[in-house]
Amino acid sequence: MYLRALPPELIDGVGSGAFKVAGSIIKNTSNGQIVGHLQETGAMDIVLKGATGVATGNPLAMADTAAGVGTLVQNEQIKARLTEVQSSLSLVQGMQVANLAVAGLGIGVSIAGFALMLKKMKGIETQIRDIDSKIEAVTDERRNDELQTVMSDIRNDLTIVDTLPSRKNKATAAETAQRELARSAGRLEGVFRRDVEAMERNHATREGIERLWNVSSMIRLCHEAGQRALFTIDDVKLAAEYSERQAESLLRLAEGVSADALTRSYAAAGGSADDFVARRADILPASAALHKALTGSVTAITAQADLARRLDESGAKGSLYLKELDEETREPLLFLPATAE
Repeated sequence: MYLRALPPELIDGVGSGAFKVAGSIIKNTSNGQIVGHLQETGAMDIVLKGATGVATGNPLAMADTAAGVGTLVQNEQIKARLTEVQSSLSLVQGMQVANLAVAGLGIGVSIAGFALMLKKMKGIETQIRDIDSKIEAVTDERRNDELQTVMSDIRNDLTIVDTLPSRKNKATAAETAQRELARSAGRLEGVFRRDVEAMERNHATREGIERLWNVSSMIRLCHEAGQRALFTIDDVKLAAEYSERQAESLLRLAEGVSADALTRSYAAAGGSADDFVARRADILPASAALHKALTGSVTAITAQADLARRLDESGAKGSLYLKELDEETREPLLFLPATAE
């Protein structure tokens, strides 16, 4: 057993400010020392899927409600389910459960299996088709053709990752799938940048911002699947290196997107000063949610790299680690100490 239940002193410490959470890393506030890592389990997956159904919904539309993404933590269904399976509700709330559900910012190594990944992929594809159907004139048909091709490649690689346990030469298959998923992520980053540049030349649109969200979600999905492939063949050292590179790529992507710039670009399409103010207020939650999801992904994946290094240093097997997470049905969050005990 690599993981254990959250210690009461840790829960109290996060509440008092003695410890802070960054991604899945827990640090001592006074000296910055890493105390350990949080890891979501199969139970958390059940909570979020059952309470929100976000995987096939429109997350940016949700961000427009009330005061924004953070308010979803008040969702009574989420509260009730978490109360059933874990007593440390205050800690989970403090980590913004809404971000887990809406932005897809998982804690620790992704526990998403093939069925959930495929569901996410289908949801993203559906949203992109709906978005493109609303756009009156597509200025770059080849860009859309490329996106459809990349999505098809990702679906094929998800199938390979799903069948790894039954393959004779699983190491070769896993490494190949991970490389292809990384290549698809790079192509998606190119689509993302071109979309941002197009909005800089013209006025940003709600559909364009939603498209950016979905493309970034696919990039994150590629990372999750690639990381799971490497854990399946117990190559946690390569998983750490892979996460570090992905975090750097996403950081560069996030640095090229300004929520304020997108908001102003959208608002500038208004005909009067009053229109500008109204349009700015209308799009700000979605622009802010997009930027928050990107920067949050950087934090989460950086934490995943640190976790993989911890497992590598301790000689842990990635496949057994995943098995432990998949089989946990009671506790949504477990704790991995930073040092052996």
